Amino acid sequence: MGKLFAHSANLQKLQHVKVQELVITGAMIAERNLPLELEQYLNVHIFLSINGFMSCI
Repeated sequence: MGKLFAHSANLQKLQHVKVQELVITGAMIAERNLPLELEQYLNVHIFLSINGFMSCI
């Protein structure tokens, strides 16, 4: 049971890092004024990541 809990904690930590990377990427795109469609695309991935629906980018 302890190994399962540790594995779950590691997955949550990895997911948190992934969300941080997406937020930083989104901020960089906004600063460079890239097309709105791309910014919206990243915002959707950030929302899905925060809510536990990780997808491949």
